[in-house]
Amino acid sequence: MIGGTATPNGTVTIGSKTVNVSNGGTWSMTVDGLSVGTQTLTAKQRFNNADVDEKPVTVTIVEGGTVVGVNQGPVELTRGASTEVPFLVQNNETRTNMKGSVTLTAPAGTTFADGQATVAASYRSGTSGDFRPYTRLDLKNGVRSDGNTKITFDLDTAGGNMVAGEQYQYMLNVTTPADAAAGSGQMGFTYAGDSSKGDYRAEGKTTTNLEVAQRELTAAVDSIDHAAGSAVLKGTATPGATIVIGEQSATANEDGDWSLEVTGLESGPNSLLVEQKIGNDTVDSKPVTVTINDAAIIGQDGPAATLERGERTKVQAQFETKGDVSRPDAQVTFTAPEGTTFAEGQNTIEGSYKKPGEDWANRSATLTGGEQSMDGKTYTYTFKPTSSTWTLPDASLLRWDIDVVTPVDAAEGTSSMTTKLEGTAVQGSFNASSSTRTTIESAEAPAPAPLVVTTPANDSVVDVKRPMFSGTGDEGATIEVRGKSGRLVATTTVQDGAWSVPASFDLNDNAYALDVFQKPLQGKESQTEVRFTIATNPLTTQLTADGRFLADVTKLAEIFGNATTGATVTVKDSLGNPVGEAEAVDGKYVIPVPPSLAHFGVNEFTVTQTKNDVTSDEEDVSLDYGTPAPIQIASPQNGDTVAKEGLTFTGTGDDGARIDVRGNVRAIATGTVTDGTWTAPVTLDLQNDVYDLRAIQTTKGGLTTQQPITITITDRTDRGPDGDGGVQRHG
Repeated sequence: MIGGTATPNGTVTIGSKTVNVSNGGTWSMTVDGLSVGTQTLTAKQRFNNADVDEKPVTVTIVEGGTVVGVNQGPVELTRGASTEVPFLVQNNETRTNMKGSVTLTAPAGTTFADGQATVAASYRSGTSGDFRPYTRLDLKNGVRSDGNTKITFDLDTAGGNMVAGEQYQYMLNVTTPADAAAGSGQMGFTYAGDSSKGDYRAEGKTTTNLEVAQRELTAAVDSIDHAAGSAVLKGTATPGATIVIGEQSATANEDGDWSLEVTGLESGPNSLLVEQKIGNDTVDSKPVTVTINDAAIIGQDGPAATLERGERTKVQAQFETKGDVSRPDAQVTFTAPEGTTFAEGQNTIEGSYKKPGEDWANRSATLTGGEQSMDGKTYTYTFKPTSSTWTLPDASLLRWDIDVVTPVDAAEGTSSMTTKLEGTAVQGSFNASSSTRTTIESAEAPAPAPLVVTTPANDSVVDVKRPMFSGTGDEGATIEVRGKSGRLVATTTVQDGAWSVPASFDLNDNAYALDVFQKPLQGKESQTEVRFTIATNPLTTQLTADGRFLADVTKLAEIFGNATTGATVTVKDSLGNPVGEAEAVDGKYVIPVPPSLAHFGVNEFTVTQTKNDVTSDEEDVSLDYGTPAPIQIASPQNGDTVAKEGLTFTGTGDDGARIDVRGNVRAIATGTVTDGTWTAPVTLDLQNDVYDLRAIQTTKGGLTTQQPITITITDRTDRGPDGDGGVQRHG
């Protein structure tokens, strides 16, 4: 309801609705059809048929009425325990008899605890202060579902008085598993039902948070670069924790794994302290010793190898000395490239070495005691030359070849074989790793998907000058449509296995045989032929037109007939004004004639059909709406005062016509003219008042005539419903 003041006896309009300003300068109206949310309306004032001024009016429609959810949180959850999580609603309008249901959804990864058949309510006035119990608002008959992640309650205040501005709070027990993942979530709720003020619906949420569970720190040496004086340490910790070693740091990933390269290490033992920090607090630490030796061996990249599916391929590992290395005693571990294994039976590998300035020597570098893992992906050996004088000088190379087996169905891609050499020599200990790049090439390309032309169908007739060519083919392939002379007619690319493209220029009416080529990304080209005829006169069905009235006089008259399928059929009146149009389907069309575009008596129309910019000659058709007998009201008489009980309107009119007695919005009585007379009993419960009404007669084709009448209803002592069912009343 919107109201205000304006110039006395003027008018105020909002949208399509207009009201008169009273002698005292006041006005009010009800505006319908508003959407949820805030919208601005314009109220326009007119006086003596002239615009005076206008004012904006802002209206906010609240979804669900005047009970609203109030978001809460965050609430910290505890693993392996239940936590009370509140939810809150606010009542913005005094009401009684709230009855409905409440549904809540637990935060992700949690459930609602057992034993919550009833949840107590508490209230407070306003948005601050303590809450006090209010049992009428208790939630009852709680039922859990969906694996206890949802719970539903009944709400029935059985009267009660809920005052505007109050807030209502409920506490739900939420259980968090001991292994629940960290993160934020929310308990959502819907609080809906009916009350003395009508329907209400409130939605909201309470956010929750679950901290990351602290994990024990682990730390170990992964590799050492003796020559560079550095080492890589790896381990596990609390996800997101900071790992600190001296001045260097790293962050544990979401799985808790961390890796950190420590530089600036000195020859000999280096005692390091690995610390785990969460925030600014050190929560855990581990000591680690890294020994940098003078006897150093480093990994070299082996020669890249291409692996053949279904074959054994030799892959080589290489290492280099940094300084003299004498009488080594070491373990060598090979790890196969991804998707491969090592060939069985390689218990001994004969290696070789190369001193600076010399050729490779295939002796005294034997790996013995080979042990293969159960999955075939690692092989471990002992490297211990037997000569007491075995020594390699600085910058010498070592190499070993090992056979790798590649499955016949191995996926293409690039990986690496890694080799770890760890042990001691006279000069000290060493720990080195090498890598050899391997490649599995793409398998032989499969045959391309066949080329298929779907449209135009062979030997079909096409009624457009630029037909659409379409079909299926090999993904990504180029499609070309060419004439026998080689002229390109159309081209496109296959996407999602299909292709379509129109001709790039007009084709004359004629018979065609065109070649369609497919050029795939891989594999052989292919071609096929498509034959069709172009006939561009699109109007293949003779237009006919006729008119008819339906038995129901409230239904519109229709113009119908035959037309070319897909053509647009247009109906115009005798002055050339558009009446209606439709697309012909299955060679037929039907177009209704709006009553606003027709009149009593004979109406003349013209009908045309249009397709592909070609329009047919006009067809004439007429509809005779006749001259109906006028509507007359026999009783009650205009100005009568009548009793409400048994009130019936009677009169005369046109046989078969429908009679509606109505106010401004809807009918209060309905009847049909039979043998020239009609009777229309009142169907609404009307209160005592003065009513301005109209008796409307609807004759064939929906055309109407009407007669106004004003009556006064008396003989009712109790007050009726607020409103008159849409009937305009005086006063």
